[in-house]
Amino acid sequence: MNSGAKNHVRKALNKDIDFHIAQPHEYETFYEERHKVSQMKWFNIISKHTYLKLMNYLTENKCGNIFIASKDGVLLGWSIAIYQEDTLTYLYGFSNRDERFRNVGVHQFIKYKMFSWARENGLQYLDLFGWAPTGFPEHPLTSVSAFKESLWGTKIEWYGNYDIVLNPTLYYSSQTIHRWKRKK
Repeated sequence: MNSGAKNHVRKALNKDIDFHIAQPHEYETFYEERHKVSQMKWFNIISKHTYLKLMNYLTENKCGNIFIASKDGVLLGWSIAIYQEDTLTYLYGFSNRDERFRNVGVHQFIKYKMFSWARENGLQYLDLFGWAPTGFPEHPLTSVSAFKESLWGTKIEWYGNYDIVLNPTLYYSSQTIHRWKRKK
């Protein structure tokens, strides 16, 4: 981790932020909180039915977890990850933006604890799943990439990913709506 990420983790440790793996009775809370954040930030999430099926599958097959950071019963942030063989793959996460913990760096803390958990459980590789392509500073994932770079590691790019447009009217309409929502 770079010094900025280390400072955020240190702050979280000094504030006694709790870290644990979600239990089945917490899965619905995760979904509801993520739904609230998605509405505020204008992004889509999977349906509750699909999400609960995913969590049941991960639980039954012991191949994924939700990692939680909280303080005094307040849920500060969550990350969901899957694992197979020697690799843990981070799918997505969010924080609730609690003003009392705004400058703590909840995401860095969760990743630090998640990485520690992975090491303790014999996993060797971590895939943080998704970066802005090199050479595109205006790409929407630029800030996500900056966060992931603060955790260090190796960036691997697979070239040739692009959208296949099956319905041009629907595709360009959704692109226009997405750009419009992002400007708000």
